[in-house]
Amino acid sequence: LPEPSDDGWIHITRPEELAFLLHSGTASATKLKLDRDMDMSYMPESVSDALTSAETFFMSLTLDGAGHKVSKLKAGAFLSSASDLRVRDLVIEESVISSGTSAGAVVNILKGSAEFVNISVIASSVNASDGNAGGIAGTMSRTSDQDRSEETDVSFQGCSVVSSSVCSSGAAGVMVGLLNGYDYGERLSFDEECSASDVTLTECGGLYA
Repeated sequence: LPEPSDDGWIHITRPEELAFLLHSGTASATKLKLDRDMDMSYMPESVSDALTSAETFFMSLTLDGAGHKVSKLKAGAFLSSASDLRVRDLVIEESVISSGTSAGAVVNILKGSAEFVNISVIASSVNASDGNAGGIAGTMSRTSDQDRSEETDVSFQGCSVVSSSVCSSGAAGVMVGLLNGYDYGERLSFDEECSASDVTLTECGGLYA
């Protein structure tokens, strides 16, 4: 990946850089910004296969799409697993996320608090063959099952899922597949600007909402 610029952000300028990120993960407390639209259809089959099997973890990641879109991504995840995540101003379009565990168009498995602002998922499909699936996030939980005092706050502001499908063997939802809760210490909120239209929850078995 490129080195951080003077503003503290790592600027992603090419689809190859984004593919490397998705496959390799990042160091803690990384700030990433897209500088252009990313058409991922360029990827050779070997790279696509690598992304499908990637299980990367992102900690304290801030991703600013800057209004750009990631299109035609076919992979096991956009972000495979993350903790303390902030994503804003990003469009996922004409993409297919197919995971052997939980799946979401933006993140498959989320632990801890997160903020999603102005995320749009358009004409895409999310498939979880053995887990939960959501239009934006698959499964959410605390960072630790052992810390009963931990509080988690996940918010969605101005997010939308349009003309897309979600298929799951577990729980499935338009934006979130499943929130694993303990002791009522988790808060999940959607503001009035969030919306969904023409979203299909495919009956792969399991729970649907």
